[in-house]
Amino acid sequence: GLALGEEGQGPLANPGRGWYRTYPMRPELPLDGAYLDTTLVHGERLCLLELCLEHFRDRDLDGAALSNVRAMLEFFALRGRQILFRGTYDLEGRAMEKEPVRLGQILAHMEQIAPLLLDFASHVLLVQGLFVGAWGEMHSSRYVDASSLQTLYRHWRTLTRGRLRLSLRTPALADLAGAEDVGLYDDALLADDGDMGTFPRGRDRCRPWWKPMVAAAPFGGEALLGMDLDARATEALLRDMELSYLNIQYDSRLLDRWRAMAYGQGSFFDHVERHMGYRFLLRRLAWRRGWGCAELEIELENTGWARCYEELYWELEREESSHAKEGGRALPGQKPEEDFDRAGQDVRASERLAVAAGAWLPGQKHVIKWKLPLTYWPEARLYLRRRADHAALAFANKAFSSTIRLPMGQP
Repeated sequence: GLALGEEGQGPLANPGRGWYRTYPMRPELPLDGAYLDTTLVHGERLCLLELCLEHFRDRDLDGAALSNVRAMLEFFALRGRQILFRGTYDLEGRAMEKEPVRLGQILAHMEQIAPLLLDFASHVLLVQGLFVGAWGEMHSSRYVDASSLQTLYRHWRTLTRGRLRLSLRTPALADLAGAEDVGLYDDALLADDGDMGTFPRGRDRCRPWWKPMVAAAPFGGEALLGMDLDARATEALLRDMELSYLNIQYDSRLLDRWRAMAYGQGSFFDHVERHMGYRFLLRRLAWRRGWGCAELEIELENTGWARCYEELYWELEREESSHAKEGGRALPGQKPEEDFDRAGQDVRASERLAVAAGAWLPGQKHVIKWKLPLTYWPEARLYLRRRADHAALAFANKAFSSTIRLPMGQP
């Protein structure tokens, strides 16, 4: 086996979790990439793109506007940011004045925006809302009745073909829309026991409605100063809700309070930063060799507050020499005669094991037993990768980051 050491104290720059910053943008305005570059913070992986369509409330987006939206998505994608996307017509709390007078215009805008988001699907963490409401928060709008919401939801689902995660503002709105398999975003987290109407009967009594939503997609939003909770009570609440992401810009009063709270080996702010989303700690690695096969056993613990909503896969990458012939079989993808033709040369190959999205729940240990069709492994490297882009995830172990070196040729 391999000694893995203790858990590190730093945050992990893994996708689908962490702090985000808000970027309100308008499609009629060209992208100012030079300015935006000055706002990006190293180590942050998320951004909220609020696309305000007010200028086009009475007409379709023109070609220049669509090009501008594509440029926005491309800007964040090229800089390694995952996008939380929110379409809206209002950034001032006056949706009733600024939204289109016809629902059909919103549907038309959805038809224009959806293909652009699908082009960047691997860079879009989720879509928040259905393009309506003040600040896109699905309130103070003429289009939050059951009929309108159902029309908007069905149209968006048809356009995106289930390829983009969707989160709605409250469980009640999801019920009105007849929405299934949708997540929840909460821009009044910790304001009070009901998060300012997010949970009308209180958080605990509404659990049967919101718990499936936080299991369907990453949960997060904005935390507000309101509830008088100490650090331990706050952690228990955020862990229960499987918090994955938070706005680092608002509410600064609460965030400053967290920075001033001592907790563990740092502040409570640091603790939140480390534990939002998933956090995979490798507890144990062991392997056994047999004739014609080997078994790798991996014990992993998710010490974060949420599951990982991404499809992942383990990859074992090995370096093998002509000793591979000892097993009497060729390497995967290689004909037997090719093995002898390349005798004495190092051959690189790998094995993969798929991991379903949401497989490893927070606060639980998991044991993965992996049978491999190999007999001679002088050395191998183990990775856990995201299927969407094949990027290796960082582990929480203090001794290493995203790559584990395994001396598997040893007993």
